[in-house]
Amino acid sequence: MHRLMVPLLLLLSSAVSYAVMMQNIYFDANMLQNIIQTNLGEASAWLTPQFWMWLVMTGLLPAQWYCWSVHISYAQPCGATYAGAIIASLTLVVAIILLAYGSYISFFRNNKAVNHLIVPTNIIGAALKTAYNTYDAHRPLPRIGLDASHQLHEQKRLLVLVVGETTRAQSWGLNGYQRQTTPELVAMGDNVINFPQVTSCGTATAISLPCLFSNMPRQHYKANLAKHQEGLLDILQRAGLDVLWRDNDGGCKGVCERIRHAEVQDWTPDLNCNDDGCVMKVY
Repeated sequence: MHRLMVPLLLLLSSAVSYAVMMQNIYFDANMLQNIIQTNLGEASAWLTPQFWMWLVMTGLLPAQWYCWSVHISYAQPCGATYAGAIIASLTLVVAIILLAYGSYISFFRNNKAVNHLIVPTNIIGAALKTAYNTYDAHRPLPRIGLDASHQLHEQKRLLVLVVGETTRAQSWGLNGYQRQTTPELVAMGDNVINFPQVTSCGTATAISLPCLFSNMPRQHYKANLAKHQEGLLDILQRAGLDVLWRDNDGGCKGVCERIRHAEVQDWTPDLNCNDDGCVMKVY
C-alpha cells in the first residue's frame, strides 16, 4: 500500500506546492472543489511548462526514487512494545506542544490561514472536508420564502441580471484601473451606476455565486447551508415569475438546479465554442 500512497502523495504535494509557492494560493477544500469542477480549457491555462518542470523535479523524481530505493519490512509487533511506543510518542508530542503553547496559539490566532499553506496536511485536510461536503450534500432541501408573490401588470416587464461574481475591483475599469477593462460600460456614461466598495464571499465561482443568490450576508455565509437551501431564483419562480438562467462560464454551481437554464452553446450556435468553453473577447 505504501508503494502506491507515498508516491501519489509526493506528486500531489508537488502540484500543490507549486500553487502555494509560485502563485500564493491557499489550498483548502474550496480550491479542491475548483479543481474538481474545472474543465480542460481552464486547466490548460494553468498547466504551463514551468509547472510540469516543477512537478518532475519535486514530485516525479522523488516518487521514482522512493519506489526504487525504499524497502519497508513489516515485523509482527509485540503488543506491549507496540503500545508503549505509541504512548511514548504521543506523550512527547503533547509535551512539546505544552512547552511552546503560548507561541503556537498566538501564531495560529494571528495567522489562521497558515494551515492551508502547509503541504501535505493542506491536501489531506481539503480531501477530508470535501468528503464531508459530499456526504452532507444529501440533506433534505428546506423551502424558504413560501409567502412570496408578485403583482400582475398589464405590461410585461423584463429584468436581466448579468452576473460577474469574482471580478477584482482593483482591475475594474470603472474603478479607475489604468487599463480600460470595461470600455462598453464606460461608453454608457451616466446610465451606469458603479458601486466600488463591494466584496465577494470568495475568489472562486463555486463560493461567490451561491452566496450572491442566498439569503445569508457575506460575513455569515455558510457554503454547506447554501447547498441545502433555496435561493433567490427559487423564490422568484415560486412567486410566478418566468425565470431563465443563461450560462456562459462553467455552470451555475447549483444556483439554477431547479430553474430552467441553458448553456451558451445552446443559444449562440455560431459562437466559437467547444466542450471546454467559448472564445471570448478580451480587452
